Amino acid sequence: TRWSNFQQGSEFTFDMITYDVPENDACVDTLPIESLPYQANGTTLGALADFDQHGCGAYADANGVWYDYTPTENRMLTASVDSNHRFRVYTGGGCDELECLKNLAASNTFLVASNVRYWFLVTRWSNFQHGSEFTFKVITYDVPENDACVDTLPIESLPYQANGTTLGALADFDQHGCGAYADANGVWYDYTPTENRMLTASVDSGHYLRVYDG
Repeated sequence: TRWSNFQQGSEFTFDMITYDVPENDACVDTLPIESLPYQANGTTLGALADFDQHGCGAYADANGVWYDYTPTENRMLTASVDSNHRFRVYTGGGCDELECLKNLAASNTFLVASNVRYWFLVTRWSNFQHGSEFTFKVITYDVPENDACVDTLPIESLPYQANGTTLGALADFDQHGCGAYADANGVWYDYTPTENRMLTASVDSGHYLRVYDG
């Protein structure tokens, strides 16, 4: 029809095309991520609906493609996708046992556990958007040497200055402690003074610190 009933009829050209279904369109045909860092060029063009009902924030007619990864050790992992796509993360032993872990945006960093299988569903930002090509990346980080309390770096003398990183640090508590959330990822230092003193400790770059004794 015309855009409006108030418009006069006219000639038009009608086109119809179809697309190949991507090889990893279905969960059962997921593409395994064998090692990290990982980068793959994919497409949601031609992808079919993935759910009979809503799942992990994905509508029933969300058209996406699948990847999966099973880490061999606990690590912080960053996954990202471009070109107006986003991804969701699931865990589970198989496609019939998926549990939503994270309904994420285009990039996020989160903790993965050893020998747990993670499933990534890449879709367009909106169900109203046409499928298109994208680049999907997954990277991980080395765990800092002083990531755990038992591996704290001793401060031998003052003044003290150290360049450190929390990139790759794992969660430090099973529950909240000293204002730190259970999933707070930090690194450790310790100091034992030989006399009573006032002490100033500081950290920059958007970090903060907590002090414990014991």
